[in-house]
Amino acid sequence: MLIKILLIVLSLILIGVGYILAFPQETVGQCWGIIAKYTNTTECYSDYLTFGRVLNNAGIYLLPIAALLFFASRAAFKKWTRFAVWFVPISALLIALQPERNVTLDPFLPGQLSATIWLGTLFLIVSGLIIFFGDRKK
Repeated sequence: MLIKILLIVLSLILIGVGYILAFPQETVGQCWGIIAKYTNTTECYSDYLTFGRVLNNAGIYLLPIAALLFFASRAAFKKWTRFAVWFVPISALLIALQPERNVTLDPFLPGQLSATIWLGTLFLIVSGLIIFFGDRKK
């Protein structure tokens, strides 16, 4: 039960830290990157924008799974854990190997953010199937 609660807490931490890293000017009032001054506004382009968005997306994808796991049986949780133990490191490696692109949200262009979207969606679907059908007897 404690691990299930820690998963929920971890996903909320990932969402918060990712948002702070991606948008430091709005959250902590400081800019960790390039400051662009226009006639009426000043904008901050964070050095950690892509990394922050990746963390934020990871937390967003983990939160519904953690909520489902909170109510799942022990057998379903064990099956999901076996899946997550190999899927998460492989996904992290695939995301790290992608080129960094800050300017686009197009999920069809290769980049860390689009890899996070695709792998996170796959993680969400497979995890949901494992949790829902994890209690079935053979």
